[in-house]
Amino acid sequence: MEESKLFKFTGNSKDAITIDSKMLNDGKTDNFTLRKEIIEKIISEIVSQSKFAVNIDLNNVNADVSKLERLVIELIPRLKEIGASLAITNNNILSSEFLEAHEL
Repeated sequence: MEESKLFKFTGNSKDAITIDSKMLNDGKTDNFTLRKEIIEKIISEIVSQSKFAVNIDLNNVNADVSKLERLVIELIPRLKEIGASLAITNNNILSSEFLEAHEL
């Protein structure tokens, strides 16, 4: 599968694409244009693979919380537009308050 600078897509689930986000520490995710490109790639991957969900796997990730939150906040409405959902697994970064506020 295609890889971006921040995500590696894997096909671990029948109905979801899994995003391995170990490269979130590259310092560029605060850039709106780059986040927009990443989100477009995620949406494109979901549509081309006929998937219904995105799983962001945060296993052993030490990303900047604010950068990750911003990406998730911008991704959620795009996923809703196409009827897809988002899951966060192996969470060692985002607070339970953030996840609850965004129904994750």
